[in-house]
Amino acid sequence: IARPDGLVAICPTGNPGMATAGTGDVLTGMIVGLLAQRVPAWEAACAATYLHGLAGDLASQHFGQPGMLAGDLISQIPYALQRTNTIIPFHTWLPDAHSEAPTAGSLILAGLLLKTGAYGLVRFIIPLFHDAAVEIAPWAMLAGVVGILYGAILAFSQTDLKRLVAYTSVSHMGFVMLGVFSFNELAMQGVVMQMITHGISTGALFILAGFLYERIHTRDIDQMGGFWKKMPFMGTMGLVFAMASLGLPGLGNFVAEFLTLIGAWQASHKLTILAAIGLVPATAYSLRIVQKVFYGTQINVHELHDLSLREKLMMSSMVVVILWLGVFPQPVLNTSKPSVTNVLQTPSGQAARSQEIESVVGKAMKGGGHDE
Repeated sequence: IARPDGLVAICPTGNPGMATAGTGDVLTGMIVGLLAQRVPAWEAACAATYLHGLAGDLASQHFGQPGMLAGDLISQIPYALQRTNTIIPFHTWLPDAHSEAPTAGSLILAGLLLKTGAYGLVRFIIPLFHDAAVEIAPWAMLAGVVGILYGAILAFSQTDLKRLVAYTSVSHMGFVMLGVFSFNELAMQGVVMQMITHGISTGALFILAGFLYERIHTRDIDQMGGFWKKMPFMGTMGLVFAMASLGLPGLGNFVAEFLTLIGAWQASHKLTILAAIGLVPATAYSLRIVQKVFYGTQINVHELHDLSLREKLMMSSMVVVILWLGVFPQPVLNTSKPSVTNVLQTPSGQAARSQEIESVVGKAMKGGGHDE
């Protein structure tokens, strides 16, 4: 169907009512293409906003079905976003990428690039497709919980140190998915904190993995052990960031996960309980790192030396930041609050309420009973 301005809506079956689906495929391809080609964020945002308005205008004027188009877009755009958000089953590239990347590459990937998927959810999906996001919220939250549990279990089973840390990222980013689709301020603040603290703690663990590889030329934790005696400062740094990874109170990751779980509780009790259970294997894999690398009997015969002054300054600065975020996170929360509040506004200007999500979650999970 051709419009007077030259735009064409695709009707695969000849039924005008199906044109929204075809148009959604075309617009989705354009948006996903922008993201996949790493177009600068402001350009992608402008393009997505323009295309969303154009799509809504086309659907509502000609077919009166903007909801179908929004649902079609929101079902496909996450394919691009979740590639970097490492949500199951879009996570398989991450361990291989970290294994092959140098330390600097892993640091950039964990500290920055993994956050682009979460940022896309917050800045594109929620504001542009709020109603459709509410509809998929229970399944998105479930995907986050599966990622938390699955990533933690796989992390515990790894012997390659970098792959182990990579799977912890899969688990931690599950909290982001859970919090984003809980649709309340506490959970969204937890998401913001999680993106910051995860970048610091996981990035620090990758740096430590790089330090170890320079010294012993292996990442196999079965070939490590007893390093604390010869490298006490490195052992201390490893202990601090392993404790941050498991969510020890007083460190930034605890604040992030605590806020996310409190916010998610308002949306779904069952999913929040399952997510909290994921903290148990997180404790196991974090302690396993410390035990296998720094405790026990030294197997490797390489000459070991502790961190240099440059390395100590690098790691100490990250310890200060993760402690500051754990003890006094309020400046970060105050800074992000206006943006979080704005994101949680529907197109009509009314705040999104967790009761709406709870209702949808209850209907989706009615086979297993309703949340209280």
